Amino acid sequence: MALYPNTVSDRTEPPGEPERTPVEWMEECTHRDACQRIYQTFVDPTEHFGWMDDMARILRCHDCECWED
Repeated sequence: MALYPNTVSDRTEPPGEPERTPVEWMEECTHRDACQRIYQTFVDPTEHFGWMDDMARILRCHDCECWED
C-alpha cells in the first residue's frame, strides 16, 4: 500500500468568515431601537458594563425570526 502526501491543506485555503456575535446581529437589524426600548423598560442598563452584550444575548438577536437587514 503506497502512501501519497495530502495536497489539500487548510493552510492553502483562505480563512473563513468569523462568526458574528449577537451584538453584531443587533447592530444591523432595523428593529434594534424597539428591542432596546423594551429591554430598558425591564432592566436598568446603567447598572453594569457590557449591558449591550447582555441585551443582545438575552433577546437572542442571533436567531431572531423578526430580524431584518
